[in-house]
Amino acid sequence: DSKGKKHHHHLVCTNCGRIVDYTDFIDDEIELLQLTEKGLSKKYNFKITGHLIQFYGLCDKCR
Repeated sequence: DSKGKKHHHHLVCTNCGRIVDYTDFIDDEIELLQLTEKGLSKKYNFKITGHLIQFYGLCDKCR
């Protein structure tokens, strides 16, 4: 899906610093991101050209 390819997020391990690229979005996630960007653009009269989302926690080796 080409819509999902433009989104690139990270899972960051707070213990070892490992970063996992997260690009395999489901349609609901893509729709939520698009709605969020649209809402923020309208509310703040701001042209959004990109975003960065990182989730923090423990990777499988550090749990």
